[in-house]
Amino acid sequence: MKMTSNILGGLLFVGISLFILLVIPDQVQASSQVGINAQSFPRWIATLMLVCSVFLLVNEVRLQRKNGSINISAFNVDFKKEIRAVLFIVLIVAYALATPFIGFLFASMAFSALALLFFNITNIKFYIFLMVCCVVVHYVFKFLLLVQLP
Repeated sequence: MKMTSNILGGLLFVGISLFILLVIPDQVQASSQVGINAQSFPRWIATLMLVCSVFLLVNEVRLQRKNGSINISAFNVDFKKEIRAVLFIVLIVAYALATPFIGFLFASMAFSALALLFFNITNIKFYIFLMVCCVVVHYVFKFLLLVQLP
């Protein structure tokens, strides 16, 4: 079996989703175990991530079996292609680290603009749209839902 990026990603996210499902009860305090509580949404998202990861793994193995490319010793990942994904993950981590210092609104605006630059988007309408979206999301969460943002 070729070790493709789909298999590596599927295995990675199966592990991450299982870890999240295991730590949710310790990390998110719920007032009751009945009905929808503070643990419900994280549990749903982690379960969805687990299901999608398993689906990705099953499809990739099925595709490799169909094509006859089952070879246990093969490791087929093009690192030159994958470096862009790693750089985008670094951008996401930088956004998460910058948010407490410069605030949600400005960090989100900077991240949005840098993400568009990263993907070589030059149309100014997209930049304006994302800046407006950041302001609207900030307003809705901070002033309407009364969520304290960093």
